[in-house]
Amino acid sequence: MSSRVVSLSVAMFTAAEIAAAQVIPIQTVPLVPADQFDIFPSLGLAMGGVSIALADTLHDPFVNPATGARLRTAHLLGSPTFYGVSDDAGAGRTLPLALFTAARTWFGGLALAVQQLDAGRRTPKFDGVVQPLAETSGQLAPSAADLRPEAQTHGNALAFATLGTTLPGSGLSLGASIRWAKLRAIDGVDMLYPGSTRVEQFGETSELRFGLLKEWLNGQSLDAIVVYDRFRMTHDVTFLDTFWDPGSQRLLQTPRVERNRDVTDRWGVQLKYGHPLGGGDGASVGWRPRIACRNRTFPTTTC
Repeated sequence: MSSRVVSLSVAMFTAAEIAAAQVIPIQTVPLVPADQFDIFPSLGLAMGGVSIALADTLHDPFVNPATGARLRTAHLLGSPTFYGVSDDAGAGRTLPLALFTAARTWFGGLALAVQQLDAGRRTPKFDGVVQPLAETSGQLAPSAADLRPEAQTHGNALAFATLGTTLPGSGLSLGASIRWAKLRAIDGVDMLYPGSTRVEQFGETSELRFGLLKEWLNGQSLDAIVVYDRFRMTHDVTFLDTFWDPGSQRLLQTPRVERNRDVTDRWGVQLKYGHPLGGGDGASVGWRPRIACRNRTFPTTTC
């Protein structure tokens, strides 16, 4: 099964409003990944993440790589993050470290992060006898499901790199960035499989961005971003099916494993314009005249 979604929207924001995320995952179910990937520093985080009408020199290079031109000196950034989800639905810890530097007309940066996620609490659906049918000398056969307790902690690794240049005398900057992550867990995925006893996740995601920044002497600015996002995850889900065994006159359970793949490709284009209000207090108005996104998803299920 495949689906394609194309969206086009127009919005106008002031400095007091909250800016939407750069890439919005399109899901068929209400799955919210908590604060798992909110790991990079931001000057506007305490103001609701506003970014359209307010320049955020720390976070903007992760969104539009061309805005790294605003970092005139070297920056070493590290902001450990911690979060938890209510009702014991999971928690996470991330340690990122980023370095940005500039030399003449060139600028670039590198960021690395390690992440640890705690699995949410599971409620078993059956309290009877757990006895898989496939047994060999008291052990599960090699092809049988893994019924060991699920690991309570999973680790992810993330990397980011950016490089750009400024064209002298033009106020124009160009940049490109790549982001890659090796994933063993995504928040909330276990909620997609009620009644399961074990969910193993593995996969990776990568994102490529090309950015342009034009700044005028009167404070006006124009941003343009082209984004390609590639997401590949596999879920091995174990269920225990209950049945009545007439030989032993007992309720028994046999394992069943489903392999579900989440394959998504996204393309996006964004333009953003900023204009100072001229009151001398630094206030400005931001305008996002066009946001275009094309999403292609291929969820497949095999048993």
